[in-house]
Amino acid sequence: YVNIPYSASLAPTSAVACRIDLSLEDWADPTVMIPMSKFQNGGYGFGINATHTSTDLPNSGYIGFYVRIGSSYRAAGFNITNFEPNSKHSFVGTFDGRYIKLYVDGELKSVNDLGSSGNKITYSNNNSLFFGCDVGTGSSPDSTSPYYFKGNILLSAVWNRVLTEQEV
Repeated sequence: YVNIPYSASLAPTSAVACRIDLSLEDWADPTVMIPMSKFQNGGYGFGINATHTSTDLPNSGYIGFYVRIGSSYRAAGFNITNFEPNSKHSFVGTFDGRYIKLYVDGELKSVNDLGSSGNKITYSNNNSLFFGCDVGTGSSPDSTSPYYFKGNILLSAVWNRVLTEQEV
């Protein structure tokens, strides 16, 4: 995993965009995996099969872009079980205070409308940003459930603003 130490610029509250390009031997693997995490009772990130995190996604077999709003995680997700083994895919998640969007390979695949604008991303910890597993409350992986990613992370980026569809 890669640990990016805490920085206020990586803890935006009103808007965020994240990109992660991944390859995975078995996209239908039901294991919970966290390829990008600024979680721990707050923040944002990508989760695979993380159905315990939010009721916004129907079941396992999904990648989700999650954002913590108040006391719950909200998400936009996409079913990945039909991806070819070892195939490479780009995932971009955006949040603008109202809409959580997930783009897959440059195409908008999921939108979660929170119903009103002005929602803020909440954080409970000044923790690191992790690529490859779930972050704990500081600068180490979550001690009880790190959910290591079992594939390849090919590219990653975080912006403290929303990307336009053209930028995606």
